[in-house]
Amino acid sequence: MSGTLANLADWAAGATARDVPSDVLALARAQNLAAAGTVRAARGTATGAALLAQGGGDAIAHAALLAYTNLDDYCLSGRTGLGAVPAGWTVAHGTTAELLAHTAIANEVAGRVGLALSLRHQPDRVDARVPAVASAVVRTRLAGGNGAAMATAVAGAISGTDGFDLPDAAGVSGALALARAVHQPHAASGDLAQLAGEGPVLPGALAGVGTRWLTRTLVIKRWPSTPWGDVALEAVNVILERHLRAAEKRLRADQIDRIELRTGFGPPCTEAAAINLPAPSAAAWSVAEATAVLVALHELGPALLEAGAMGDKEADARALVPRVSVMHQWKLSAREAVATARALGPVLGEAGVATVLRAGQRLVIGRPSADEIVPLLQERPWAMLGPLRKSGDLSDVNIDGYVHCFPVDVKLYTTRGGWWPERRQAPVGQGSGAAGVAVARYGEGGQALLDANDLGEPATAFVKALLS
Repeated sequence: MSGTLANLADWAAGATARDVPSDVLALARAQNLAAAGTVRAARGTATGAALLAQGGGDAIAHAALLAYTNLDDYCLSGRTGLGAVPAGWTVAHGTTAELLAHTAIANEVAGRVGLALSLRHQPDRVDARVPAVASAVVRTRLAGGNGAAMATAVAGAISGTDGFDLPDAAGVSGALALARAVHQPHAASGDLAQLAGEGPVLPGALAGVGTRWLTRTLVIKRWPSTPWGDVALEAVNVILERHLRAAEKRLRADQIDRIELRTGFGPPCTEAAAINLPAPSAAAWSVAEATAVLVALHELGPALLEAGAMGDKEADARALVPRVSVMHQWKLSAREAVATARALGPVLGEAGVATVLRAGQRLVIGRPSADEIVPLLQERPWAMLGPLRKSGDLSDVNIDGYVHCFPVDVKLYTTRGGWWPERRQAPVGQGSGAAGVAVARYGEGGQALLDANDLGEPATAFVKALLS
């Protein structure tokens, strides 16, 4: 176990709710509220009931519901909530403040591990290590484990199942497999240093504990989808709302000629991996499928991932799917790369500029065409080099100012020859938008749970209220 990871484990075992800033506890509350909203919506479906029955335990069952809908939340860098939140609900004790501190501290540890491994990201695979670390942190804290026990649990999570190819993580069996990989303890057999032989590791990501709060990068997704897909679907929804205001009626699926979604690196690979998933649950992974459902029904949630749930609108959605295109655009890749380098340069640069660039090249296919060269150069891609040459670690990163960057350029073309554009790059559920998205996902009673003055009350009552 490396010294840095050991220090992180010591902190995770010893930190208390008093050590967590109030705004971070508030974000952890919103994270729990949003996850409960997903569980409440999903468990009312036939698939949700089956997942609860087959889960074999509350943490696995709840995580399976979150995984199936792909409507859990994430921080920099990874979907920590899939592990942290269900683990805390299962054996909650102590106060609500302590439960929220478990969530936040798990975010901090798991997010750092995810950032340390981020240069090995594969867009056609679903990560299990980051949420497994988050689950291990919460379980160890609830058991009263010391720093050594925490280090062993985290090492086991790191050396466990690294993840699944996307088709293997989708559907009922895939969601259960992912949930079990996340919440079943793993024997410790390695650490970050030993993983270095499999690809680049960024040990500087483990720094800044207690001073840099990754929970402040929390994103609560509005839509069942991948992180970039959440941004793309929001762009499509904005177009639909704009049309409704302009025409005073909803845009119908048969009025759409095609929809083009241009993105940066990664998403086209994810979309290709999801292409053969069965509808309608494929909408949780394929943005083309999700866009078709959103356009056909002007809504998208866990209930619509069920067979037959779309009723007579299903034919409209199926007919629209082939007319939705997800395309890579080099200028958007450059924009995302520059933004990422400027935000995380001291951490990423530790691996060396060449290593970082090679990691980025794995996420795109081919080379820019002739007509993409000028737009690409206008993004000044060389601007990423300076930040990547800076030395430092996570202590030198302004986490409070970090904004996730998933640039999307959407154009919706109608059969009458017109078109509607929308450009977005930041998720709506980050920062000041997180609480609103969490309340909307939870529904009636969500605002009261978010505003409750119950930090000193029993955590069991909070969890019961969340899941009632």
